[in-house]
Amino acid sequence: MFLQTNTHNNNIPLDPSIAGVLKQISLICKDQHQIMVSVFDVKQKLFLFCSDSFEKILGYSGNTVGLGGWKFWQRKIDPGHIKIFQQQLSETLRNSKENLSNETKFSAYRFKDAKGNWRVLKQEISVFKKEKTCLLLNFFFDVSPKVHISELLDITEKKLLTTSPIPVEISAREHQVLNLLAEGHSTKKIAQLLFISSHTVTSHRKHLLQKFEVKNTAQLINKAARQHTL
Repeated sequence: MFLQTNTHNNNIPLDPSIAGVLKQISLICKDQHQIMVSVFDVKQKLFLFCSDSFEKILGYSGNTVGLGGWKFWQRKIDPGHIKIFQQQLSETLRNSKENLSNETKFSAYRFKDAKGNWRVLKQEISVFKKEKTCLLLNFFFDVSPKVHISELLDITEKKLLTTSPIPVEISAREHQVLNLLAEGHSTKKIAQLLFISSHTVTSHRKHLLQKFEVKNTAQLINKAARQHTL
């Protein structure tokens, strides 16, 4: 298990309330081998906690993951899936700066374990704020058996381990904007319907274009429809 007790590059102890939360999380995760958990400090830009289950499931110790940071994690992700992870992380970090908390985002990607085998990981990431500290709470699930069995029995129409891309993960708000765009509404009208600014609608549209890797709204709607996102 990796448990950070000091702030980055110095010996100043963590805030007592944060240290207390981390201790409770570590106790909860002590005998948990089915899920991997990590806690990331946004301001300090370092992991405060990584559960023992990283080593049990992926073969990487909590220290390796915790000290290696997101750079280590990204090096192990399938290059074809790296954008999915980066989009999720950057959007979550952006939300943390905008004081948006408790919104959970999901993604799935292929990840190389310590033995060189590819695993399919599902990640849930949430923003959690305690006092003046902003944390990212991460849950990782190894869904490889489910994917392999589904493909073996031809249950899923889209195979995650082929060259076909993983279905794009979008937030609830982005889904609302996408549906309204598909209905032909203008930016101004969508802003009125959702009680948000036109600038925010434009920002959501830009993020949707990036996530779906398309150039305009028409391509966005067509691709979203093919992936059953609409």
